[in-house]
Amino acid sequence: MKNLSLVFALSTLVYTGSYAQAVPASLPTTTTQRTEAYCEIRFFVKALFSTKVHAHVDFGNGEEVLKDAQGNNIDFVSPMAALNYMNSKGWKLVDTYPRVHEGSSCTYYVMKRSLQ
Repeated sequence: MKNLSLVFALSTLVYTGSYAQAVPASLPTTTTQRTEAYCEIRFFVKALFSTKVHAHVDFGNGEEVLKDAQGNNIDFVSPMAALNYMNSKGWKLVDTYPRVHEGSSCTYYVMKRSLQ
């Protein structure tokens, strides 16, 4: 009986290990068939005593100030104006979270858009 249990355990182990290594060809890899893009935004006041803000955006290759088509920094009257601008470009708000950055707390906004 012990031999039968040992044979069963070993055959299950071999079968499970060989199944785990098989990758179906129909599964997309991380480099193909991407359907969504994500970005993270946080806001900074443009200058001391200013009511305008700059949106610092990270599209996955480092943080940069949001710029217009001519390469100029875009000034927004409020963070909501920037979120409305991003929405007009196809981005949707997914989540927000607070985080301490350089000694002060700020809110990060996570957005996504469809690539199809």
